[in-house]
Amino acid sequence: MKMAKLVFKWIGNAALAVLVAVAVLSVVSFVRSKGTENYIPGIGPYKFLAVLSGSMSPTFNTYDMIIDKQVDTETLKQGDVITSWIDNSLVTHRITEVIKRDGSTFFRTKGDANNVEDEREILSKDVAGKLLFHIPYLGLVMSKIRGPIGIGVVWAIFAYIAITEIMSEVRKSKKKKGEVECEKVLSLDQGEKADAKEIYAKHFGSGYIE
Repeated sequence: MKMAKLVFKWIGNAALAVLVAVAVLSVVSFVRSKGTENYIPGIGPYKFLAVLSGSMSPTFNTYDMIIDKQVDTETLKQGDVITSWIDNSLVTHRITEVIKRDGSTFFRTKGDANNVEDEREILSKDVAGKLLFHIPYLGLVMSKIRGPIGIGVVWAIFAYIAITEIMSEVRKSKKKKGEVECEKVLSLDQGEKADAKEIYAKHFGSGYIE
């Protein structure tokens, strides 16, 4: 039972940590995107994006989060999944062909769920990154907690953590106090049993055994 509780606690803490990270990332990206053209949230060369369509299903689905990495476009090959700028929008599709023309590199792409290739060839300079992996459903969280809502969520999460820690310390303090009172109970003589029962009930409820 103890092991199960520890596992559930670890899972809960991990989920909370991920939620905090996504919430903070969403807020930071919202703030930094103000007045910045073509900004993609991320850390260094790693970029985080929410999937808004099913064109790449089943590789990843709507509302998943994808993590891209900026790479040298000369290393890209057929079969790689890339995110690129098309008409001021980001599109993540798979490379079907690499084209060398007039000293430049172009890419033809297609969504895994689409029947036809994309109309426009992708220029190397328009490639934002190469797909590394995806996380199911986190894109939904990221897209919903941007702006003022995201700031509120971040504060709510930190408030929850603070309250949880305070309550944990209070419980530890009460438990320690109860143990001290129990030691007193053990040292009482027969004439003080009534007081012992009252002390026990105060800290542990009914169930005192004489």
